[in-house]
Amino acid sequence: MDQIRGDCGIKNESLIKYHAKATTLAEYFTHIIFEHIPRTENEEANRLSKLATGYYNELPKEVYVEVRDTQAYEETSIKAVLEEPRDWRTDIARFLHEGLLSADSTEARKIQQISLGFCMHIGGRPLATKITRTCYFWPTLVRDSTDFVQKCEAC
Repeated sequence: MDQIRGDCGIKNESLIKYHAKATTLAEYFTHIIFEHIPRTENEEANRLSKLATGYYNELPKEVYVEVRDTQAYEETSIKAVLEEPRDWRTDIARFLHEGLLSADSTEARKIQQISLGFCMHIGGRPLATKITRTCYFWPTLVRDSTDFVQKCEAC
């Protein structure tokens, strides 16, 4: 109890992560009260706390102790954040929305060739056919092409 309130340090190193988790969870409450219950009024919890901290010698003889190798709470940490691989649609979308071309000249030329028909009153389906002939696979190609053409003020 004193550890949660910050009045006392944590002696057992294995309890540090539990303290951190309890402190983190307590922040989610707008109002929380930690109340100390004396040992004499809470004998069962006292036995459990001795089990958790490893003070087996202070337990009565009739207590059965089963030691488990896994911990109840394991802290997970992020080791690395991987960037998702770019696919061919990324460059096309970037060109259509921002007018930016790929640094790769071959890819930039393909995107420019596809875009030549834009704003030349080409319909959604012909646009989709043109993109397909450029050897791209795009599951929602017809719908996306139609939506794009409908947004064009000149068309």
